[in-house]
Amino acid sequence: GDTTTYLVEVRNLGPSEGTATTVTDNFPSACTVTTWACLEFNGATCANATGSGDIAESVTLPVGGYVVFEALCSIDPLATGTLVN
Repeated sequence: GDTTTYLVEVRNLGPSEGTATTVTDNFPSACTVTTWACLEFNGATCANATGSGDIAESVTLPVGGYVVFEALCSIDPLATGTLVN
């Protein structure tokens, strides 16, 4: 099957730091294998740099900080219709 990439961006615009903030994203069932990486910016941190499956991760977001989860989804070759996340 084909693959597609999802980008999930989480930003803290303030006024307070976000400590132990949970980020969740459940991928479509047509994604047979999903791997992801968490990219950190402006002092933000991810509990785990990489993972697989749905995202359920703790992040710390200082004011102005952000993280981007880059997820690679392998699509079931028998899937039909529109892939929506």
